[in-house]
Amino acid sequence: MLGRRSVSRFVVGCVVLCFAAGEAWAQNGKNKGKGNQEKRDDQKVNAAGRDVKEAREKLQEAEKELKKAQDAKQDTASELKTAITKLKKTRDAVEAKLEKEFKIEPALADQAAAQQVYDNAKEPVLAALKAKPEYQSALKTAEQARTRIKELRQDLILSQAERTKQLSEASLATLAPTKLEQAAIDADSAAKDAKAKLYTAADKVATLREKIRKAAESDNEIKAAQKVFDQAKAVDDKAKDKLASELRQTAEAREKLAREQAQLVQAKLADKKNDGKNNKNKNKK
Repeated sequence: MLGRRSVSRFVVGCVVLCFAAGEAWAQNGKNKGKGNQEKRDDQKVNAAGRDVKEAREKLQEAEKELKKAQDAKQDTASELKTAITKLKKTRDAVEAKLEKEFKIEPALADQAAAQQVYDNAKEPVLAALKAKPEYQSALKTAEQARTRIKELRQDLILSQAERTKQLSEASLATLAPTKLEQAAIDADSAAKDAKAKLYTAADKVATLREKIRKAAESDNEIKAAQKVFDQAKAVDDKAKDKLASELRQTAEAREKLAREQAQLVQAKLADKKNDGKNNKNKNKK
């Protein structure tokens, strides 16, 4: 049989051994917990890093496509400019030829001569009119009407219908001097006759220009140049839309990269923070 002293020693040894085992088990649990946290932090950092890498690659690809779209737009713009220049030159050349065929130069000369005769005839008539109080009053009325128009356009109290009505009345009032001038000219036989001849000459020029315009529309050279222009314009419009799309996608890719980089920074900060906590706990021990 064991003595009392031997039994006591045995019991003490068992207690010490159990306590040491408990401490080791607890420490292993803490180390294991720390290892899992560090592992999770590393996984988050690595995942964020992969996302940044992917976003950067997509941005680089978007920038390549944007460069292609920019180069293409520059080419189409150049082609469109050439087509515009060609169309203008063709139209000018054809119209110049048609103007000779329709003899518009003599008609223009007649119009200019008629204008000069009319100016000379109306000059003394208008000079006499402007010296009259009636005309001076009309000038004052017109000036007041122009001021009223400015006020009405800034008036936010009047209804739309009332504002429109008063604007119409004021606009008519600004024509008071012109109405007196036309009445005076029509009352003078020489001025009235010169005015009629001017209108006749101007109508002839307008008629010839309309004939030239219609003839130009059916000209094969202009049609061919117009077709080239239309095609170049369509291609340029398409390139413009493509460029706008690539600009939008590149901007989105840049924003995506910025977000992923921010998330990577946050993941690294969280990892660093947890590492600091772990080191602090170790120092306490």
